[in-house]
Amino acid sequence: MTRGGISKCVSFESNVPGKTSSMKAWERWRNLLAEVISVGEAKETKPPEGGMNRVLVSNIRELLAKRQEEERHAGLEQRVADKITRFAGSMPFVYLHLAIFGAWIAINLGWIGLRPFDPSFVILAMAA
Repeated sequence: MTRGGISKCVSFESNVPGKTSSMKAWERWRNLLAEVISVGEAKETKPPEGGMNRVLVSNIRELLAKRQEEERHAGLEQRVADKITRFAGSMPFVYLHLAIFGAWIAINLGWIGLRPFDPSFVILAMAA
């Protein structure tokens, strides 16, 4: 603890001198969870040491299996909703909106030379 009760920020770099065993265990867990999230399954066959660790890894694997089972049995509406959500949370979606709204504003400010169709931006405000 530092003055004022604020915890010291800990770096998890592997070359940090004086790294404690709990920091190393946390780093192994962080890497395992990152792998599970990105790949959908853990490649590591042996969980980090400790009794609670085995339970945690088992729970994570059970949750992943349940999620995969639900995805296999999802109906058409759920699959469409998932695809829409995946696209709406992506950078191409952001770029598309940036282009559309940017063009809308540029046209209606008269910067492009086309006749403005929403000079007061009321339609844009309603659409946004």
